[in-house]
Amino acid sequence: MKKHLFLLAFLIPLLPSCCKNEDSTTDCIDLKIEAFKAEPGSSAIYEYDTPDGKQYLFEHGCIDCGDYVYDITCTAVCVTNLEGYDENVQFCSQSFYDSPRKEIWKK
Repeated sequence: MKKHLFLLAFLIPLLPSCCKNEDSTTDCIDLKIEAFKAEPGSSAIYEYDTPDGKQYLFEHGCIDCGDYVYDITCTAVCVTNLEGYDENVQFCSQSFYDSPRKEIWKK
């Protein structure tokens, strides 16, 4: 019995680290979120549940600032608005905007 208690006492603290909650984000996105919060002009972060997986919109508080959308690997997927946009990143499609959205952070 003492063996079992000792084993449980050792394993229970490890359980939270073995599995990630489906609502959790990757370390990459977590770091990007924290950095974005500190940026001047940052206003909100939204998580979209798209057919291609979870994507994150990092929204600035101005028009034509370039609000980029990243996937869970921190790869820029698309941009919502940007006058002089980076030609390597496409504008977001309507299907992105139609996807369910959850607010992650708002200033």
